Amino acid sequence: MVILGDMEASYLTPAEYQALVKWIDGGKSLLVLGGYRSFGSEGFRNSPLADVIPVLFAEGDSPQLEEPFVLELTDAGREHPIFSITGDRVQDAAVWATAPPLTGCSIVAGEKPGATVLAVNPTPLSPPGREAGGEGPSSSTGKLPVLVTQRYGKGHVAVLTADTTWRWTRLTRVLGQSDTLYARFWGQMIRWLAGKELDQDRPVLTLSTDRPDYDVGKKVTIRAVRQQRPGQPTGEANVAVEVVDESGKPVGVQMAASSAEPDVFAGALYPTAGGRYQVSATLSMNGQQAANQTAEFLVRGSGLELADTGTKKELLRDLATKTGGLYFDIDQAHQLASKIERRERRITRVVRTEFWDSPWLFLGFLAAVTAEWVIRRRNHLV
Repeated sequence: MVILGDMEASYLTPAEYQALVKWIDGGKSLLVLGGYRSFGSEGFRNSPLADVIPVLFAEGDSPQLEEPFVLELTDAGREHPIFSITGDRVQDAAVWATAPPLTGCSIVAGEKPGATVLAVNPTPLSPPGREAGGEGPSSSTGKLPVLVTQRYGKGHVAVLTADTTWRWTRLTRVLGQSDTLYARFWGQMIRWLAGKELDQDRPVLTLSTDRPDYDVGKKVTIRAVRQQRPGQPTGEANVAVEVVDESGKPVGVQMAASSAEPDVFAGALYPTAGGRYQVSATLSMNGQQAANQTAEFLVRGSGLELADTGTKKELLRDLATKTGGLYFDIDQAHQLASKIERRERRITRVVRTEFWDSPWLFLGFLAAVTAEWVIRRRNHLV
């Protein structure tokens, strides 16, 4: 693979560009980094790479957004191996949401048709991002693309419009933390572009929800993704999901795969009670069980606490006994004071007073010296 940094188009010759395009078309990969020069008026828009790069160039001279931002993953990005940290879709999204902010990115007018946006800058596309010679900004996300990929011939081309990912390692090291995020991102980016099998590290079946917690009655989306690997049996795949609420009661949910993504099974449910829900998924291939996976989510607004507002005396007595305390009914409250152990507590306070610089000490010394002088004077000793 080849990585092109922030450079002007004139850095390479037309023959070198043509050779690079042919090389990519033959099954190799290219990564283009954003910057003032590479996406400016003298950048790659004026080279044969303009047809290869999967973003639409914005008009203007070196358009750059300077404000810091936290990288935001798209649905495609959350499923992509480049951004896999823990193997769990929800946990990975939480990790990336707390990543150190990047400082600025190149402004593009959107992604090209057929390109996949994996990550964006939360800033919405605005008129200054208009494509050179075009009518206006265009992006499926409505936000500034940061990482975009697309196939070109037999190869892959990726664009990373931000060039400050070093902040993911420098800031974390200053705080004494691990720079796993930086290492995993670039390691997986290069391995994926180089055609390495990142998916070998992923489980055959992954199970996740779109959020870790919900309110009662809100939609819960469950996704189960089958990871195909070489040598595994092929054929009809089916994923069965069972959801159980906090009381152990099963909650029905139907999972289905779309024709566009036959390995992605999705279903939805609307919980009617609060509590912690357990989700289990089973992958079957040709009628035989192939893999299992579990997950859980929390529904806020549980009514368990208010379901029975009566005093549970036995429970309270048990808690008091096990924690070394005492339990009193309301009509025994007058006994509480007598049961409190009285402990004598002595406090020693040391007060230090220094006299060496006291004015009274100085006056006393002066008076003694004066008296001595007077006595000596009267006795003709001086």
